[in-house]
Amino acid sequence: MLCIFVNFKFAMPIKDLKGYQSLLAEIDRLKGKVVFLLFTGSKDSFGKSWCPDCVKADKIIEKYAEKLDADSVLIRCDVGDRSTWKNPENEFRTDKTFHITAIPTLMKLGTEKRLVEEQCCSEELVSMLFED
Repeated sequence: MLCIFVNFKFAMPIKDLKGYQSLLAEIDRLKGKVVFLLFTGSKDSFGKSWCPDCVKADKIIEKYAEKLDADSVLIRCDVGDRSTWKNPENEFRTDKTFHITAIPTLMKLGTEKRLVEEQCCSEELVSMLFED
């Protein structure tokens, strides 16, 4: 007798994007899904962001994102390097939908649910944001 065990993991996919235009196109493509957005600083060749809070928050957010269903998606969006982010004309800062004032920022699109900076490092707050 042959027994096969398959471990299906139906976790929420995490999509990595760079830049404002890429984000707008992806959001348009995902209409009908529950979309969470994580705005973070760009990463170096070793995969580490220049933003220390982003580095800390990333592990916590990924942990809770893995528990969500397949009807949800987390978009991790790179807002650029430090100088690009600090520019007051940065599109993420000026966009009325996102209006990102600090990174990391984790938000649920279409709602008021939003965590900013050190709030993104709180397991309790991240868990609450991902809950409906």
